[in-house]
Amino acid sequence: VTANVNDPAMGSVSGAGEYEEGKTATLTANANPGYEFASWSNGSTVNPLKITMTQDTTLTATFEAIPSMTCAEAAAAPKDAVVVLNPFDVVYVVKGAGYIYIKDASGVNLIYDFNLDDQLKAGDHVEGFVGVSSPYNGLPEMKVSGITFEDLTVTAGTAPEPTVFATVPTKADANKYVKFENVSLTANATFTTSSATNATMVVNGTNVTLRNSFKLAATLSKDKTYDIVGAVAIYNSNIQIYFISATEVVPPVVNHTITVAANPVEGGTVTGGGEFEETDEITVKAVANEGYEFTCWTEGTDTVSTD
Repeated sequence: VTANVNDPAMGSVSGAGEYEEGKTATLTANANPGYEFASWSNGSTVNPLKITMTQDTTLTATFEAIPSMTCAEAAAAPKDAVVVLNPFDVVYVVKGAGYIYIKDASGVNLIYDFNLDDQLKAGDHVEGFVGVSSPYNGLPEMKVSGITFEDLTVTAGTAPEPTVFATVPTKADANKYVKFENVSLTANATFTTSSATNATMVVNGTNVTLRNSFKLAATLSKDKTYDIVGAVAIYNSNIQIYFISATEVVPPVVNHTITVAANPVEGGTVTGGGEFEETDEITVKAVANEGYEFTCWTEGTDTVSTD
């Protein structure tokens, strides 16, 4: 049996060769990334195709390009459907974890089981991606389908900043790359690279689950305030934030000036004035000149100390 293809760039066929009469030959059409098998030249769409050998046979496998689609269209594709995405931008890469968030004009999508997370970076513009639709809890997600870095056309760009949320996101915000400023946790949390544990952060008075789905290491204290960056996720209809990073918010330093003076000026000298940080404990000292004695410290017309 002889096997041909309509375009070698689209795919190949295995199983061709010489068989004894009466034996069964099995031809398998193997599509390259971005293409799919359409039919055999005998009209069959079965793949693999079994043929009982009664004579010399020549068949051609026809492949077609998989139509490219937006993230939104990919999100609506049936589970396990092969999808080719329109060009997209990389929003965020979770290095070493196989997760990449991408975005085009239609929205945001999550790619996982991705073996190129160490070669792509936030801001890259990518063309030529082929994946498999794998929605999770009704959200758009995709697995990779046998592509290599060489299959992609990548142009470097500027990494996007996360969207700042002052309130709890909604389901419509699923997969968005987000930031919560000046938030606290209800309890201490230790995230490790070995388990996907949960913590609870408070966003505008509402408790929200902060989940370490990407298994990133971090230690967070309930007594501190953080700017937390993550990705919006939905689990059992509940909003979760997949943890990416946390930066401790350090309160600004507040300085105060203390001015000291002797009254009357010839009565003595005073020291200890200057600029100090709030909560600093300072000491001021009055030394009376001959013929004078210290009586008290005043602020305006009020006596504040006799020490």
